[in-house]
Amino acid sequence: MQKNISLNMVQTLWTAHKSLLEDSFGWLHPQFHLMSWALSCLSLKKNYENVVLYTDEEGKHILGDILHLPYSDIKVVYQDLECPPQHWAYAKIKTYSAQLKPFLHVDGDVFISRRLDRCIESAPLVAQNLEKASSYYERMIERIIKRHPYLPVCFTKELHSALPGSYNAGVIGGNDLGFIHDYSMLAISYIRRNHLDKCNCVSEDINYNIWFEQMLFYALAKDRQKEVTTIFPDSVQDNGYTYSEFCDFYKYDHSILLHIIGGHKQNERVCNMLAKTLLRKYPDYYWRIIGLFPERNSRFCNKESGRDKVVPSIRRCMAEYENALSQKVREWKVLSKKELFRLERGNAESLLFLNADLDHQRHYVMGSIPYISYFEMPDTWPEEAMHLLKRRIDREKDRPDYTIVWSPCLLGKGYRELLVNNVSYNILRLCEKERPYGEVYDTIIRLLPPEWQGDKYRGYRLVMKSMEYLFYHGLLYVKDDPDT
Repeated sequence: MQKNISLNMVQTLWTAHKSLLEDSFGWLHPQFHLMSWALSCLSLKKNYENVVLYTDEEGKHILGDILHLPYSDIKVVYQDLECPPQHWAYAKIKTYSAQLKPFLHVDGDVFISRRLDRCIESAPLVAQNLEKASSYYERMIERIIKRHPYLPVCFTKELHSALPGSYNAGVIGGNDLGFIHDYSMLAISYIRRNHLDKCNCVSEDINYNIWFEQMLFYALAKDRQKEVTTIFPDSVQDNGYTYSEFCDFYKYDHSILLHIIGGHKQNERVCNMLAKTLLRKYPDYYWRIIGLFPERNSRFCNKESGRDKVVPSIRRCMAEYENALSQKVREWKVLSKKELFRLERGNAESLLFLNADLDHQRHYVMGSIPYISYFEMPDTWPEEAMHLLKRRIDREKDRPDYTIVWSPCLLGKGYRELLVNNVSYNILRLCEKERPYGEVYDTIIRLLPPEWQGDKYRGYRLVMKSMEYLFYHGLLYVKDDPDT
């Protein structure tokens, strides 16, 4: 079959400095995320000559350098893109704006197993399907209007409708580059004027991607009376993307398109059938991907595993860390000041505990604050990145046996970054459930080397030094000795 060389297929992968080997990107496991990209790319390349990926260094490294997916070109253009990860469609829109030839943009969770009909390839504008808005969209629109009064004129007109329409952008593009560029510039202007590209602009209750990508495309096309050809002729309720119609890999060879949208990525059956389809159609790529996850596939735990070759840059390691910490800080924002005050009050009782003798200390009940988080550095990180990160947190504790700990707090910037040694780490873990200090102390002493256990005073001082450190930094709270 002759391949179409006039219509470019383009894809966008912006990782936001997250690791493709560690972060699942909404899938059940990172392994399935990579399998999805592989099958999506390979199915396109089977039928179209030009398949181009717009990505960042991580995307190029894994999809290009490690997996060798057969993209015609990989453009590293989003390494320094400033935007909250939740607004991932911003990168897609920038990709649309960069196109100089007719194109279709295909998401990495979309699979087109055979060439599209000529009427779709030649259409001025193309989208996957028309969406019918539910009350979910309606509530989201109300919140957006309250928070961001600036709206494009076409949006204002469309809001007079009962419920504004939307086009699913799993596949989007066409031959009318003039319209697509106008739409892209309008979306980018909306994003920037409302500061949605700023990393501190995050709203957990709004999916802005639907708004500035799918609904704006619909509103502008309607305003300009542009016809949009859809791959699926029927409209779909925004919450009506069913397994049987969009996710059934038994239909892969016969369906015009599959799209593993939203929550279906967490469906174990969907993920396993995706894996089987990739194995059946492209076994070499299946083999490469499973080799990247030796911790999941035990037979690959050897030096020949492709995973051992993946050494991320120090800059990317630092960015991964900052992204993980920022995500945790956002989660802690729901904590009330009263709750944090209560924990600080419990921590202040440590003054009484530390001034008591061991016999009285044994009866105090203590616990670690319930919101502590531990950052485990991936094995793939180079040693230099680990040392650099630890020196940044505490220059005097740059040792392999120290663990990074995060916790929320009432004062200052609202959180702490600390390094704790093995003794302190074990104390925190033991205290995840409230228990008398005597029980904690006896357990920790038993974990010390024999030479420490034989010296009662030495062991006591070691444990107390760790206790003082944890209390000082607010990681433990204590309740009064009931005997006093």
